[in-house]
Amino acid sequence: MRLLGVMMLVVLLFSTPAGADTADYDLRDRVFPGVAPPMQLQANSAMVVDLVTGDILFEENADERMGPASLVKIATLALAFEALSEGTVSLEDQVPISERAWAANVPGSKMFIEVGDEIPLDLLVQGVAVASGNDASIAVAEYIGGNEDAFVNAMNRLGDRLGMDNTQFRNSHGLPAEGQYTTARDMAKLARYFSLRFPEAERYTSQKEFVYGVETPHEHWNGLLFTDERVVGLKTGYTSESGFHLAATARDGDRHYLAIVMGIGKENTMDYPEGTATRENEAGGLLDWAFDTFVLATLDLSDTLPGEVRVFGGNPQYVPLKASKVQNLTLPKGAEEEIAYAVDIDSPLRAPLSMDDPVGTVEAHLEIGGDPDARYHLGEWHVYPERAVPYGGLWRRFIDWLILLFSD
Repeated sequence: MRLLGVMMLVVLLFSTPAGADTADYDLRDRVFPGVAPPMQLQANSAMVVDLVTGDILFEENADERMGPASLVKIATLALAFEALSEGTVSLEDQVPISERAWAANVPGSKMFIEVGDEIPLDLLVQGVAVASGNDASIAVAEYIGGNEDAFVNAMNRLGDRLGMDNTQFRNSHGLPAEGQYTTARDMAKLARYFSLRFPEAERYTSQKEFVYGVETPHEHWNGLLFTDERVVGLKTGYTSESGFHLAATARDGDRHYLAIVMGIGKENTMDYPEGTATRENEAGGLLDWAFDTFVLATLDLSDTLPGEVRVFGGNPQYVPLKASKVQNLTLPKGAEEEIAYAVDIDSPLRAPLSMDDPVGTVEAHLEIGGDPDARYHLGEWHVYPERAVPYGGLWRRFIDWLILLFSD
């Protein structure tokens, strides 16, 4: 068992998880001008993110540092699922419970595991995701990392990979620790990575209850799971210093959103029932706002292009153009009719042309409500020839050379 732990630790310390290109999970500043903001919040900081596109739809004090509380456990779960995906551990593994992970030695929320027990990793993952067990978090960290300190180092390397520049982890569970902090923006980066990289984890983050250690089932601390069928996760957090946090994910059809609220009632200014109700009301309200306000759109850029363009010195003399469909673009509802395009084709086009060489661009922008001051740049994409154009014959090339010579 000791050898297995060392091997797992080496993997975490020196390898990058297969297929985990964290650049694929970046966030993008897409706060649309002219879109009515959501309701007034009691949260100290908040964000709404389209998980499909990574577009930031709303933010408020998103870079203010505060204690993460149990939102830390998103990182703990992420590393657990990285290890599962690499095959260094399995859900059937029997995890020995150390004295340090023993529930009797761990304050706060817990799964109630006993020292000396051997518990399936699957059950411990439920303990982290559903019961928010601090004891279960330590047990997972010790098993995968060899010891909790090494696991926390790996958590911080994960943060570095994700560009979580305002986050420092000091433990695997989120209880207050000197020098441990995060921001809503960094938690959004982590939540998007975890949600998209490991969709199989949703069966745990959406699980409403499970039974272990006590007769009464452990209920998921995210009350939105019981009131909104769109909600599929993710994690709550609370300490008296940092206040009440909630990172909630929800899906409806092709839309998948994340709402984060943090710092509600911080410094012990709100009692527990009011704080939990407020974080659920505000996170739920932000999700409602996202579903009511935005859609995922597909732009067929080819419809904006000229039918054919002249290619000097080529055979054929004219070639049609193409541009890829842009899928999964976040737009305010109804804004599809307000998109304007600007096509810029290189001139003159000269043979030979390859289908892989861009010959221009098409740019799209949005004028919300027809207001030029509310213009929003959606993106710019390359335009390509629909087929290759080789050189024409000598006579064609000579004639086209003369045309270009006298047209300059």
